[in-house]
Amino acid sequence: MSQPMIAMIFVAGLFFAGLIVVKLLNRQQKGTQTQALQTLLKLRALIAFTQKHRGMSAAFIQGDLSAGGELKQIKHTIQPIIETLQADPCISHQERWLGFTDHWGRFKNASQTLNLAESFEQHTNLVTNLLYLFEDIAEQQQFDQYTFPDTPNISLLWKTLPFTGEYIGQARAVGVAIVTKGHCSQVDKVRMGYLETKISQYVETLFTQLDANKAGAGCELKQAKSVCLDFLKLIRGDILDASLITISPKAYFNAASAAMNEINRLLDEELQHLTKHID
Repeated sequence: MSQPMIAMIFVAGLFFAGLIVVKLLNRQQKGTQTQALQTLLKLRALIAFTQKHRGMSAAFIQGDLSAGGELKQIKHTIQPIIETLQADPCISHQERWLGFTDHWGRFKNASQTLNLAESFEQHTNLVTNLLYLFEDIAEQQQFDQYTFPDTPNISLLWKTLPFTGEYIGQARAVGVAIVTKGHCSQVDKVRMGYLETKISQYVETLFTQLDANKAGAGCELKQAKSVCLDFLKLIRGDILDASLITISPKAYFNAASAAMNEINRLLDEELQHLTKHID
């Protein structure tokens, strides 16, 4: 066999070997990304329950003792999620995760002994840590417009959607404390006014992009937007502009939770949409 022929066979062998290596690496990356998405879904659930714990804690501290049973149930729900994530190699070594588990381990049994401001601050620090961890994992896995050009809403997944839910969650905690005590001080009005503005800005940005990209079913998108706008109207009408607080803590909490549920539903739908593009 001539030397040119041997050289050609050698080059062809290298080419096909390279193709096999690339294919194996792509398969491995897809497997890692699929696992990371499952991690993000669990993390999203943990964020939601920590936010709910913050809201119920605010009601309890303000004198709604019926919230005590709900708080106990939330802690029981959170524990197995934490245990599952502790065994997840995608997250278990992350610095923000280690910070959360240390903080939550110390905080969960002492949370009902704190005053309202301390409770809100501690809860919000926990949630913010998880939100940035959510974003970190997405960045590490290259969940972006460049890698997934056919997912136009991917930019909303890691910032706009989670933080829209978080500002609604903060308004739920601050607002439920106000309506439980039946009075809105000037300081309360400033805080609620700030949160109303942030929610309004995020909701406008979110639904403008979703509408432009025709995300999801039109009626479901309209419903989600309507529920969020109704909650904003409730903040304005029943708290900020109200001369007397008459809405019940349960009604307020449920209205805020309905808005958060719609945001979380959209977030889950976009995560599932991304899963299809990995497969």
